[in-house]
Amino acid sequence: METIFDHNPTDKELLGLFNTLEDAENYKVNILPLLRPDSVYAEIAGLMNLRKDNESVKKYLSKIKDTRYRETTRQGLIGCFENNAH
Repeated sequence: METIFDHNPTDKELLGLFNTLEDAENYKVNILPLLRPDSVYAEIAGLMNLRKDNESVKKYLSKIKDTRYRETTRQGLIGCFENNAH
């Protein structure tokens, strides 16, 4: 399954998503394999949001099958979305 790590996040981006780089590595090894696809797509959308790539954010949000989770994730990113438009 595609993950945020397939998108070559920089250390700065990882620190935007995790507290430390060690946390990012622990997550990659121990937690990521346990996640359901919708959660992984939400994380990729978050990474794309950090990159201000709104089209990719929309692409990955659309892959989330659970409509309630997709909407919750979208709402969590919407303020950032509006800021990215400027």
